[in-house]
Amino acid sequence: MKASEVRGMSLNESGEKLSALKAELAKERAVLASGTKPENPGKTRALRRDIARILTIMAEKQKAGEKIIEKKEEKKIVPVKIPEKKAEAKKDLPAKKKEIEKKIKKNEKALKGNKKK
Repeated sequence: MKASEVRGMSLNESGEKLSALKAELAKERAVLASGTKPENPGKTRALRRDIARILTIMAEKQKAGEKIIEKKEEKKIVPVKIPEKKAEAKKDLPAKKKEIEKKIKKNEKALKGNKKK
């Protein structure tokens, strides 16, 4: 991809092209990581250079005053369901605390009683 081609694109178009090139680079790196021979060994280098070229030209355009129009995706909040066993365990916590406190008090009384004798 030539710089003149990138300069002819709008910032949104070049952003889309950038994401496509990054995805393609990720695929190429996966091929290399798996240990198989890539079809075109120089492709990763070309992809990295194209990505750098696009980023450079995008930065130039932004400094010149052109703005990127980003589409904001709505985030959906999904409530988390607590499994029944955990919910029951959380309900039982206060009761278990009281039982433990009773045992501690009982042991303390027993220790104090042994010391007095």
